[in-house]
Amino acid sequence: MDSNWIKSIALEEGVSLVGIADISDVDDRPYPEMKRALVVAVRLSDAIFDEVKGGLIPTHAYFHQYRTTNAFIDQALYRVGLKIQARGYRVVQVAASQSISKNGNGYQALFSHRAAAIRAGLGWIGKSNALVTKEFGPRVRLGTLMIEAPLEADQPMWESSCGSCSVCVEACPAYALTGETFVKGISRELIVDVRACGEHMHAAYQHIGRGVVCGICIATCPMGNQRNR
Repeated sequence: MDSNWIKSIALEEGVSLVGIADISDVDDRPYPEMKRALVVAVRLSDAIFDEVKGGLIPTHAYFHQYRTTNAFIDQALYRVGLKIQARGYRVVQVAASQSISKNGNGYQALFSHRAAAIRAGLGWIGKSNALVTKEFGPRVRLGTLMIEAPLEADQPMWESSCGSCSVCVEACPAYALTGETFVKGISRELIVDVRACGEHMHAAYQHIGRGVVCGICIATCPMGNQRNR
């Protein structure tokens, strides 16, 4: 079993991008014995994001896509994990979208997909705090499968390519984005006010579906408008 085999079976499941991350330097990872991770990105609908961008408000279609894509990623990685485990290696899947109570903060995930994705070379962290890929901009959802195997990892992508662009910052209706450029080691709080983002979604978008989505920063990113057809 090697990295190429794992990537190939993940692509067979229908994901758009794959990479292998060395996560051994992530001190707070929940399973210290897991030093590698398969990271996948699934492309989202340009038509739906164009609708969000046009009205600067999330739509029912976006909410449905968000939930459906999360379920697809969870199922795809579950099947990949079964194949890896059958070869004698332990795996731990991180839910595509899950907030847990961690140190009294309900806005944290078990493990950061973005932290794994930049280490897998899938993209960089934009000023929206979303992962930005060269292929699809930030119009992707992410999934992570931790693997206890000595796999060859891909080259990380630490450097931001956002430059002076601040379109997402200016478009944010919650004023939650600071405009700070990501550098290795920067805290999330210096880029985005997660609480302000969450509170705005719950206050403004309950009619969409329990107020858990927005997507305006993603929809307006110029990198997402560069179609890869």
